[in-house]
Amino acid sequence: MGVNRIGFISPKSSFYFRNEEKSNILLKLPGFNLHGNYWGGLGTALPILASLTDDSFEIEIIDENVEKIDFERDYKIVAVTAMTHQAIRAYQICSEFRKKGVYTVIGGLHPTFLPKEASIYADTVVIGEAENIWPSLIKDLKKGSIKQFYYFKDFPSVDLTSLPIPRYDLLKNKNYNIIWIDSRRGCPYDCEFCSVTNLFGKKHHNKSIEQICNEVEFIKKEFNRIFIGFSDDNLFINKKFSKKLMHCFKELNFRWVGQSDISIGDDLELLPLIFKAGCHVLFIGFESLSQENLENIYKNGRKLKKDYLSRYEEMTHNIQSHGIGILGSFIIGLDHDNKNTLDHIVNFIDKTNMLTATINVLTPLPGTRLRERLLAENRILSTSWDNYTFWDVNFIPKNLSKEDIETGMIEAFKRIYSEERMRKTSNYFKEIFKIII
Repeated sequence: MGVNRIGFISPKSSFYFRNEEKSNILLKLPGFNLHGNYWGGLGTALPILASLTDDSFEIEIIDENVEKIDFERDYKIVAVTAMTHQAIRAYQICSEFRKKGVYTVIGGLHPTFLPKEASIYADTVVIGEAENIWPSLIKDLKKGSIKQFYYFKDFPSVDLTSLPIPRYDLLKNKNYNIIWIDSRRGCPYDCEFCSVTNLFGKKHHNKSIEQICNEVEFIKKEFNRIFIGFSDDNLFINKKFSKKLMHCFKELNFRWVGQSDISIGDDLELLPLIFKAGCHVLFIGFESLSQENLENIYKNGRKLKKDYLSRYEEMTHNIQSHGIGILGSFIIGLDHDNKNTLDHIVNFIDKTNMLTATINVLTPLPGTRLRERLLAENRILSTSWDNYTFWDVNFIPKNLSKEDIETGMIEAFKRIYSEERMRKTSNYFKEIFKIII
């Protein structure tokens, strides 16, 4: 193989139910495209690694959700990233390239927590944050001494402020609605169902304000009128930093979406800054409307101490009354859920005029405390990794059946995305914008 070419590959994802008939019911609902518009595109991992690859390589990023993989293309190496629901397809991709003599590397959340499994299908497994691993891996490849496993703990901690601008330019011809920026990592909350704290730690560390704003400017130059998304699990953990960042965003004049927890609804000084900075929608994890469920989710109780549950309605109003729409996220299948839970969630969404919402099935991902607990309780079902879509059931719920959950979700979405609720919500926001604009 004479061409020094690297293919960075993101395997095809499952965005809704694995059952196509069930997914098609949702896709026909009025306004359901709001969900996809604010939650599509490509994650940040591959553009970052592309920026850390030396100039001796020709670089391509392939997103199987929007383009086909050419298995006949002349690659020196392919690097595949995989979340759990992508794992089976990632293994197939690696296996196919290995047959053709192409060196394969796999990384991402799933291989990080199950590296031995991943090593069956790929030549090298990257475990954990890859930024400090990747340049060394490339050097080892050139020397012919590449290893089977690269552990992030064997390298210095990643200093986000030292990273170059990711190769967003390699995404130009993919027709995305949104481009994602990674501005900070780490989360102190350690939710039972989430692997973020296990991977990135409890302490949050971030890029500099100048660095983040430079990335925004780069994307604005490369793409015409596109949404920018911030993939941080909580963009506003450090309120002082966030306020400075919002002033910078206001000057840049762009449209964006981000993620936060509900505590942002308490900061009446920050909320108007967020709106003026160009934020259209915040993805907020409400998780549950049950106190018992929340006590199980939050190990350290930080969110429970402030009794946010009793103020969900008030804080939702505070956020949306400042012109910031909420994409609310709820979980079904928690231990204290029952046949009335989905009704309760939909009624709350309707009562608060939430812009849009999603309901996901509790999913026992590798690397989570939830999976450890359910394994100990013999409640994990023998399903394939590509069933881990967050819409399909992979464990034995306590008070609900698989059918209760999947049928109940479809009926809940029919109500959330009904024409009547869409009109009601639209009128609600029209009145808000009359006041604030």
